[in-house]
Amino acid sequence: KMRGGRGPALRGPSAASTSRGTGRKGCGSSRGQGRGRGPQSDTQLPRFRQPGSIAELLATLPVGATAKDVGDLLVHEPPLPERAWTEVIGALGRRHRWDLAVAALAWLRAEGQGANEYHYSATISACEKAKQWQAALVVLHEMRELECDGGPIPNAFCYGAAIGACEKGGEWQRALTLLDGIKGNRGASAPTDYCYNAAIRACAAARQWETALSCFEAMRSSGTCPPNVHTYTAALGACHKGG
Repeated sequence: KMRGGRGPALRGPSAASTSRGTGRKGCGSSRGQGRGRGPQSDTQLPRFRQPGSIAELLATLPVGATAKDVGDLLVHEPPLPERAWTEVIGALGRRHRWDLAVAALAWLRAEGQGANEYHYSATISACEKAKQWQAALVVLHEMRELECDGGPIPNAFCYGAAIGACEKGGEWQRALTLLDGIKGNRGASAPTDYCYNAAIRACAAARQWETALSCFEAMRSSGTCPPNVHTYTAALGACHKGG
């Protein structure tokens, strides 16, 4: 009877199967616990909005909004990483809200969040898209002043966006001055093809074909930025307009 009584117990799950079952149960429970820990850890981290949604929020501000208006609107938002602010300012530029891009940059500086060269470049590009050459030059001038105090140094992209803004505003002489400014700036890299092409197009629009060709020759002899198809198109356009 004792042996028979043990029979049913021996025909039950073996120790190996029990351990495998327990193992599977343990793994399942641990995965469940892992999933359970996810939301808890997420609540410990700030939940950031997507840069696009922040840009949409800022776009509700009226034209002429200030840095204070930007701060008041974002008072309940968790701080964004620096890289995300570059995307926000870029999104504002695509919306042609250059005024908000400038206000957002001013707010970043006022809040001490560290406006860097990418933020400035995106802001100048926003001014360029909206054909606001004066605003673009103001931002670039501000950047130059901050450079003296250890701030971000204007790079070729900042200058390129400013030159493009001057091109769109018909300010060919200012475009050439900025092109020369890149070469004299210790922190800026060599002028890019965009810098040269925008300057040549600015001269072409003003029928300054000789100056455009001089700029073309400077690009060819630079040794760092060979002319491309856009360069030749702009130079030929300058000659055509100049007769």
